[in-house]
Amino acid sequence: MSTDLLETRSRAFDTTAWGEKFHFFQPRNVVFWIYLWMCGFGLVKGWQMFAPFAGYFGRALLVAGIVGVISAAVWTWWFRHIDRYERQPVGLVVTGFIWGATAATFTIAVPANGAVGSL
Repeated sequence: MSTDLLETRSRAFDTTAWGEKFHFFQPRNVVFWIYLWMCGFGLVKGWQMFAPFAGYFGRALLVAGIVGVISAAVWTWWFRHIDRYERQPVGLVVTGFIWGATAATFTIAVPANGAVGSL
């Protein structure tokens, strides 16, 4: 390879921060706080949605939760297995699954589906 190509690639990596380690705790980054707020809000809304039915459907909710965790573990293993050259850090994958289980579902999707359904 030519040295120009290597220098260009090195500059591209430096400007895009490609290959940097994933750090979850970033207190000076507003996106970190929005992530925490939305996941916490989604967790509370999910609890409020399912807690009244725990007496009637407690066992079914437990089984559904276990199946969901097993499914997430299998999908995580599968994506880590097929992505051999550009694997995502485990912390980033877990962060994505937590986002999907809390914020994306109960903070965004459930209210949006309710609003669209009422139209």
